[in-house]
Amino acid sequence: MSVTQREIDAFQALVEKWLDERATAEEFAQIERAIVEHDELLEVYCDLVGVDATLSWQHRWLPKPAPADDGVLATMGEDLQTERARGGRARVALYRYAAAAVLLLIAGLAVTLWQRGGASQGPGAPQPNGSPEFATVTDTRGAVWEADAEPLGLGATLETGRLQLRAGVAELLTRSTATVSVLGPADVQMLGPNRCRLNSGRLVATVPEMAHGFTVETPAGTVVDLGTSFGVTVDRLGYTTVTVLQGSVEVRLADDDSAPVRLVAGEAARLALRERRVLPATFAATEYADVWTPHDALFGTGVGLQPGAADPHWRVTARSDDASFRARPATAESPIINVPETDTSRWISFDARGVVAVGVEVTFATTFDVAAGDTRQRIGMRYVVDNQLVAVRLNGETVPLTPKQMQDSTATGTLQRLNELLVIDRELAVGANTLEVVVRNTGGPQPTPVGLRAEFIRMQP
Repeated sequence: MSVTQREIDAFQALVEKWLDERATAEEFAQIERAIVEHDELLEVYCDLVGVDATLSWQHRWLPKPAPADDGVLATMGEDLQTERARGGRARVALYRYAAAAVLLLIAGLAVTLWQRGGASQGPGAPQPNGSPEFATVTDTRGAVWEADAEPLGLGATLETGRLQLRAGVAELLTRSTATVSVLGPADVQMLGPNRCRLNSGRLVATVPEMAHGFTVETPAGTVVDLGTSFGVTVDRLGYTTVTVLQGSVEVRLADDDSAPVRLVAGEAARLALRERRVLPATFAATEYADVWTPHDALFGTGVGLQPGAADPHWRVTARSDDASFRARPATAESPIINVPETDTSRWISFDARGVVAVGVEVTFATTFDVAAGDTRQRIGMRYVVDNQLVAVRLNGETVPLTPKQMQDSTATGTLQRLNELLVIDRELAVGANTLEVVVRNTGGPQPTPVGLRAEFIRMQP
């Protein structure tokens, strides 16, 4: 059934309210229901989110336009309000004005660079819009800060400045969507949305495709991502050791114009600045086991799958609304929520849309093998659910969950990122082990999507 112009206008106003972070959980649920039920509204949603992302990007990273351009943009805003007052489809105006604004700002960027003699700004250069936020703190496990350093809690944002950690772990999500896990004691400085400097200590960078080229500077040189996860250590003597956990990187000595050295997964190198050489080093992933050792038997959800493809490692075993439901392979879900997916996990559900009624619980399960002598393990699970985590079971036994871990992710706004680490500390069985994750849909009153995204690391026992 087609929607009326009045319904389109009302839906657009609701999405704009959500984009302005003023929508309630119920209003967000209305958006979710609408885009599931009406393709026209899904198109409107995609249009508005795309324009909002473009304008947010240019506002944060492009230079401010000249005064004359500000006047043009102000006129655009007035015209847009007039268009809305006339009852027309304001999203058409949004297209036109957003495109013009971006063109004006790109022109402003060209003029700025020309005025500076053509010098370009690298990813670590100071940004022109004051002090932008380069990263957000997403985890602080056992974090102890240096006495003269400002303690940072979950959700704190980092601009240029140093993060000085005496002990524990602090995890950062950069604006480019790279994850940087800092292991204390360490001294780290964010230089830009896709660049940081490790002065001392250890870090692990996990870089999705959209953050390709993420760079870590050290006193001895630089490490550039080529699609990877890698660890970097700077010791007390200033030597830098690079360990490639996945993918590949390029390393280069400081003040060295020679070709960079490429390293691939399983390789490590030492940047010896005094000797002016990049030396082979012992591969030791255990140096970073507190934050990054992918589990060798537990697979993340939807790894490498396109929407609609069956997951060979995960299955859906039960639905609370269907007593006759038969277990089936989980399916890579078409993501409706704007969450960056990675090579290590994607959304899954019982089919590509995963739509169920409010209150329905869906059970996801995976089976993995453990060898004799390896049954004492601590498993770290990073996850996000749509909408509420109800239970986690290992071999039929319930894993304790905190109230925070069971919070509704729509109500708390955590659908946009993986949640804090859930640690499963249990004796495993020799042979097959089964992990179950139960998710409840709370998006009603009309049917909305339900899904799971999870990935696993192996922690030190």
